Amino acid sequence: MFGAGSYPYAEYYELNYPEDTVLKAIEKIKEENPNIAGGSSYEDTDTTDYWHHLYFSLDHYIILTWTRPSSPTTTSFAFVSRLGENSTWKDINDDFGYFENRRIKKSFNENIFKKLQAKLERKAD
Repeated sequence: MFGAGSYPYAEYYELNYPEDTVLKAIEKIKEENPNIAGGSSYEDTDTTDYWHHLYFSLDHYIILTWTRPSSPTTTSFAFVSRLGENSTWKDINDDFGYFENRRIKKSFNENIFKKLQAKLERKAD
């Protein structure tokens, strides 16, 4: 799914959980999997915008995701971009070739999104 606005190329996912539950699950995943935590130098410092920006490490790259409440009981989660070799952000679904884009999204789904879904299904224990 694609959307217009600030993140037109992001890969969007809808989660049937309130945003605070999703954020707690992400914190747990990062604690349990330090290899994908993203490092402390990448933290959301802008509390005035509508997104919670969350960083992960994926295949030796830093990636940017965000959450935003869709309703009181649902949350949008998006995979936005990956920090490239030249310290420039490259948008998923735009700045990569077809096969590389598919490979990156597959790795994201297997290494991050599936963990998030599983954690949410277990109610972020």
